[in-house]
Amino acid sequence: GTISGNIPRVEYSNKTLKLEGEIIIKVFDGDIKITQLASSGLFTDFPKFSSELEINNLDLDQLTGKFKFGGITGKLSGFVRQLTMENWHPITFYAWLGTPDDDDSRHRISQKAVKNIASIGGGGASDILSRSFLSVFETFGYDKIGLGCYLHDGVCQLMGVEARPQGYAIITGGGLPQIEVIGYNPRVDWNVL
Repeated sequence: GTISGNIPRVEYSNKTLKLEGEIIIKVFDGDIKITQLASSGLFTDFPKFSSELEINNLDLDQLTGKFKFGGITGKLSGFVRQLTMENWHPITFYAWLGTPDDDDSRHRISQKAVKNIASIGGGGASDILSRSFLSVFETFGYDKIGLGCYLHDGVCQLMGVEARPQGYAIITGGGLPQIEVIGYNPRVDWNVL
């Protein structure tokens, strides 16, 4: 991809470097916009970093094709707000990644990707896939994918596309064959996740 930016002002005070403006990374046919970038102790043993990110229309097929996660087609948008990192480890943030409302592209997900996503929310969906008639399908249709996290005190409070009586939907079905993945574990230790 490409990186461009508009940084009209750089300020250094109280041992903190702040960049005003934005940095735009064009990648996977979409873009990631970074704003409110600040750092203190950058060249010490304990750097601190904060920022806001906006993710717009990344191509999931290109993105998942670069990793051994499993294939997904469609678009992905979202945000990371109030990101604070210490020594390059996240301390707190509020994040959401999901299918944009205006995404009219084809939505398919591989069995491997379903198993990996299902492992996040618990509930044993990967066992059901491998032991049922669903194991004959290589891909499934979906309507929306979405996962959010509010990280605080080392615990990630998870949320999905829709609330369910006993959890939250990470993937909602659409097309044939369709699959739905429900997360049952709303709180996960960040290091475990």
